[in-house]
Amino acid sequence: MQKIIIVFIMSVVTTVVGNARFFIEGSVKFSYNDSEATEFKNRVSQLGINISPKAGYWLTERIAVGSSVSYSINKTKYVNKNPLSAGVSENIKSEWGFSVFSRYKIQLPKSFSLLFESSLGVRKYIEKDRDKTDAIARKLLTVSNTDLVIFPAISYDLSDRFSIVASCDFVNFGLHFRKSKNEDTGEKTRSNSVGFNAQSTVFSSLGGINVGLIYNF
Repeated sequence: MQKIIIVFIMSVVTTVVGNARFFIEGSVKFSYNDSEATEFKNRVSQLGINISPKAGYWLTERIAVGSSVSYSINKTKYVNKNPLSAGVSENIKSEWGFSVFSRYKIQLPKSFSLLFESSLGVRKYIEKDRDKTDAIARKLLTVSNTDLVIFPAISYDLSDRFSIVASCDFVNFGLHFRKSKNEDTGEKTRSNSVGFNAQSTVFSSLGGINVGLIYNF
């Protein structure tokens, strides 16, 4: 009996590994805004960058597993030209994350596919501020997030190797756990949520539609 079980497990593993296809996926988002006030010509400029690479295996034609990392940074620079309070200040928001995911694929007509992805991830968010009197940026807020979410995406096959994939930050369902600390006061808070849009980006300028590229080996 034990031999039969071992042979069965080995045959399943061999079948899965033999059918596995490695793939990499990634998306990059970039935003820049610059504005000038009429009085004193004060300027506000904002730069945002988000990088999210993924890697995984198609265990079958429909099921994939993998992991991903992400890094986001948003810098807002204030240039004050008022003679009474002239100076430069800066607000810096950064976030990095890691997650593992599984993906289920439904083939649609004309090279389109509907993807349902479940993801378990952790994210660390830090906000810093620097005014004209600070030599280095001061930490204002630290936030730790844990998310277990399910969300849809749609892909289009450009060829046997390349596909385009698109998803939306605000279309997901799941659990969200958040711990934050105000670095000035030391106050700590916790919050939990469940439902739609359980996971949302702190960078509103980078939110919305995510478009990435998949390469299948």
